[in-house]
Amino acid sequence: MMDEQFSMERESIVLHHRSRPRRKAGMVLFGATTALALLILFMAGWSAVTAHGLRQSVPTLPALNVLPNGVAAGDVDQHSAVLWARSSFPAIVTFTY
Repeated sequence: MMDEQFSMERESIVLHHRSRPRRKAGMVLFGATTALALLILFMAGWSAVTAHGLRQSVPTLPALNVLPNGVAAGDVDQHSAVLWARSSFPAIVTFTY
């Protein structure tokens, strides 16, 4: 009877010791997963804050008023282009392609 009880206690202790490394590995895995998730959230937040700050600090350039007195238009195909513009005074107009 004593031997059986001792054997059962010993078996219980052995099983308890065998489950410890699994429990420890599970806790390490949980901690690593949590740390990785926090790092990803931190990087996403930092990226959003940085992008928001950069967007406000970069001034936008005003649109260049290339033809202040008129409108330019054109008709283009594969081999040629017909371009025209309107102005209130004589000037040289340069089209860039």
